Amino acid sequence: MIKYFSVTVCLVSFIVILDSCGNKKLDGLEPNQDEIASQASVPVIRHLVFLNIKDSLYKDSKKHLIDQINSLALIPYVRSFDVGSFYDLDDKRAMREYELILDMSFDSEEDYEAYQESPEHLAVKSELKPFLQSPPLVYDYQIP
Repeated sequence: MIKYFSVTVCLVSFIVILDSCGNKKLDGLEPNQDEIASQASVPVIRHLVFLNIKDSLYKDSKKHLIDQINSLALIPYVRSFDVGSFYDLDDKRAMREYELILDMSFDSEEDYEAYQESPEHLAVKSELKPFLQSPPLVYDYQIP
């Protein structure tokens, strides 16, 4: 009986202490509302690149191409990065001639421009060029 009484007293004391602390703000630990608002409104630059690969090279070189393209994700200016292959849903409007798409985002135009001039990006562009049937199609947009 004494054992249960001691446990009950400890639990009640703990609850009282937690309740008394719950109404106090700890300096430096409460979220800064201005900072949260500014992060929520930071625009994101999205950069889509559609690649039309030479048919004669695509099947044999697909893994090599995708490995080269995936190396772009390691460039520090890139916020997010994905590579996809065309998936035919029998939509007549589909851009079937573009076998691969690169979908990446940047935190700013400055990051995008730095990415464009990075040696890693320029090397991948140079390596992919012989595999391309036509120049890449690019679509850039901003998410507010």
